[in-house]
Amino acid sequence: MVLITSSNAQTNFYFPQTGHSVSDNFLDFYLSIPNVESLFGYPITDVFYGELGNRMQYFQKVRLEEDAFGKIFISPIGRLAYSPGNDIIEQESILSCLQSSNWEYPVCFDFLSYYYQHGSESIFGKPISGIEMERGRIVQYFENIFLEWHPDGEEKIKIGNLGSIYFNKKNENELLLLPNLLNASEYPILELYSEVFVEHALLEPSELQTLYVYVTDQNGIPLSGVNIFTSLYFSSDEDNTQEIPVGITDENGISQIYFISDVLQKENIRIVVTLNYKSISINSETSFRINH
Repeated sequence: MVLITSSNAQTNFYFPQTGHSVSDNFLDFYLSIPNVESLFGYPITDVFYGELGNRMQYFQKVRLEEDAFGKIFISPIGRLAYSPGNDIIEQESILSCLQSSNWEYPVCFDFLSYYYQHGSESIFGKPISGIEMERGRIVQYFENIFLEWHPDGEEKIKIGNLGSIYFNKKNENELLLLPNLLNASEYPILELYSEVFVEHALLEPSELQTLYVYVTDQNGIPLSGVNIFTSLYFSSDEDNTQEIPVGITDENGISQIYFISDVLQKENIRIVVTLNYKSISINSETSFRINH
């Protein structure tokens, strides 16, 4: 998160993870929530006007809206996104459950403790489903968010990415997701993502091969100036490697590297690509086969 103050003294919190900012009364509301990054996630849009003419902003896990009096509230997109019909997880005991008089469903076990530790009804809203199985995960929906159970993780309960899910379900304008690079004086590169593949999956000995490398940053923006170091590993002798020419990505985040394998016999060849950009380094792999 980057703090930016504009010429009119307006304060913005810029999130290089997604390329969007939180500002004005949205920022005031945001800063009033304890542990807010964990609960809301990062903003995935800037503030925009919805179809009813009110201002709103999507985050990974929630959506915020502004009412006619300028007050910010959490949109009930849990209720809007929820579709009944999932398999219900029956509760063997109600001793670890709580159901208020105005709730249709109880909240139980780890869901209950998480609910009360992180703001309860003021953040989550009322429960609108029981504990269910959805896409292979145990979940429970609330008016504003939904919770997922991760039994093998350090955090047993996590808030699902309902903001992102509902953005897509509602068919919002995808251009709103594009990062705003003008909000940061120096746009920081935090992560590299790459796609690597070869032109020919099967080659004859001594034929020319082309390796294609495409690199973006954490927001899917093509990244130029990434250094590419590549080695070939042969299945017959993993200790014997061949270095191929160094590459660098262009303004479109693309590099094409041409080479001929030293191997003459029939075998699989593994390509290990190391990408370096400033202090960030990642590896990617692909392969092809020599036909002989």
